[in-house]
Amino acid sequence: MNQHKSQRLLVPVDLSEHSGRAIQFAGYIGACFGPVLTGITLLYVAPVSFLGRHMANIDFRAEDLAQSEPLRKLRNQYVEDEIKPFMDVGEKMIREAGVKAAVEKLVVDGDPAQEILRIAEEGGFTGIVMGWRGVSELKGLFLGSVASKVLGHATCNVLVVESESRLEIKNILVATDGSKYSEAAARGAINLAKCVGAELTVISVAPHELGEEFSAAEEDVKKIKEDAAKEGLIVLGLTVAGKPYERIVAVSRERNVDLIVVGSHGRTGLERLIMGSVAERVIVLTTCAVLVARLPREA
Repeated sequence: MNQHKSQRLLVPVDLSEHSGRAIQFAGYIGACFGPVLTGITLLYVAPVSFLGRHMANIDFRAEDLAQSEPLRKLRNQYVEDEIKPFMDVGEKMIREAGVKAAVEKLVVDGDPAQEILRIAEEGGFTGIVMGWRGVSELKGLFLGSVASKVLGHATCNVLVVESESRLEIKNILVATDGSKYSEAAARGAINLAKCVGAELTVISVAPHELGEEFSAAEEDVKKIKEDAAKEGLIVLGLTVAGKPYERIVAVSRERNVDLIVVGSHGRTGLERLIMGSVAERVIVLTTCAVLVARLPREA
């Protein structure tokens, strides 16, 4: 997240604690952005599966239900009674955090992941802030699966939080493998560290403690340390051996890290983030916030 570039944040919400924490994080980071923040949008997507717990005994096809008058009434009542009050509280939290920019509250229908991605792209949002897990209309897994899809296909940065994620960011850990994606992560981590006044730790993980790969990892860390030092940041560099996600999580705990920043892809440059990738495994194994950084749109 570039503190000099105009910023616009999209916050998908449901009624979970993780979603509430995402709103708080958006307010915290938005306040740090100050005048470059142009707005925050709270988004609720009403899925077709909404009907699952409300009209389970009615035998209609999903597409028929989506257009039915009973469903529309139930959906509208749910939005009025539950979602809008939640969003009103969310807006209040954002204002109390010090955000002066516009706060929009948007309710749409459709597939949650698809709608989040569509709105983020069409609206030119620079970041998505969302809970990793949330409330489902069926079996308690709404944003868990939705967040995974958003991470895999979003073209902007995605900040993932849980209810236990610490709100004040004092120590940031950024992981690098020397790829252009991790360079984007490093730029984002440096900018955010400057913005919130945090210390920065840089880590690169090589397969073994000796050899060319370890030496290359040391050079990757050295470069980012130099870039961070030029910005006046307090920075620690670490080069370690092992499995990347395991060492990243271990160091984050040892260093009492509040935010982990990783690139959306690794050296392989796969077209999308896939389940089991370093980024997603880190998210699953830690309770601190994780920022998955994307390349700038022009790249």
